[in-house]
Amino acid sequence: MKTVGERPLKKMLSATLFVLLIITSAYRCRAQCTLDISLPSKILVCGACPWIITPNVSGGSSPYFYLWSDGSTGSDLYPCALGVYTLWVTDMNACTDSASVEIVMVDSLNVFFEKTPPSCPSTCDGSIIVHGLAG
Repeated sequence: MKTVGERPLKKMLSATLFVLLIITSAYRCRAQCTLDISLPSKILVCGACPWIITPNVSGGSSPYFYLWSDGSTGSDLYPCALGVYTLWVTDMNACTDSASVEIVMVDSLNVFFEKTPPSCPSTCDGSIIVHGLAG
């Protein structure tokens, strides 16, 4: 964990960016800011826009305030342009975090299904999982 004064910073190397910020007042009282924004690093698209980017934000103190790099302020983003989009989230205590996602166009998507039939004709325990790969 990297530390700058009273501000430890922990980054997980995944699609989730985790930031822990501890603020110490002049009276040695601590307020803790923890926001967790979960976004994929890349979204593959094929076809017409708009597409949808839906982050998962947790930690901190709601309500959350959203600001996307294109100026949008909703929690979800519906972009029509390829490229990198950055989201900044601020909670009601002014704790802030950010994460980015890249929208990439692919020529085609290959879809295949993983089927598990029901154990008996009268049961509802079968499943179908859809997998998509860029072609």
